[in-house]
Amino acid sequence: MAAQVYKVAYDFSNAEVAIDIVQMQGTNLVVLAQLPIAEGIEEVNYTPSIEREKMYGASRNPVDRTEGTADYEASITMLQYWWFYIRDVLKELGVGMFNAEFNIHYTLFKGGNVPLHTDLLYRCAIKSPEHAFKRGPENLMVPVELDPMNIYYDGVDGFGNPII
Repeated sequence: MAAQVYKVAYDFSNAEVAIDIVQMQGTNLVVLAQLPIAEGIEEVNYTPSIEREKMYGASRNPVDRTEGTADYEASITMLQYWWFYIRDVLKELGVGMFNAEFNIHYTLFKGGNVPLHTDLLYRCAIKSPEHAFKRGPENLMVPVELDPMNIYYDGVDGFGNPII
């Protein structure tokens, strides 16, 4: 049985991942291609963090803290055929794998097609795709580390800013 939050069952079968290949053109973010992927994603991980420094005055106790700098990490593990498909689309677009940027939409649904929550990994760049050629089903999966510029939860980032 899936975990329940506010009497709504959450499980991966009620989730969908869609990937947009995007590119900044001036100050506009342009979608070059949309890749809706309902299956083939084994895992999506993402973590925002903020590093703040404490400020001291004449006392040994801090008087305040800085606004800090935000950092974001993400990874996605997909079936190998999706990885090859993404590489083929990038090749058709004339975009190098390490020059590409992606918006990754992770949507949880509550029964049917009613979206409950959507998280957006904004302007992800590929850090390191991992390939291990060995026997067994693990060989069919490709884990890819990503470097997102921001993470939005239902359209708002951790600082309360709406999607640009």
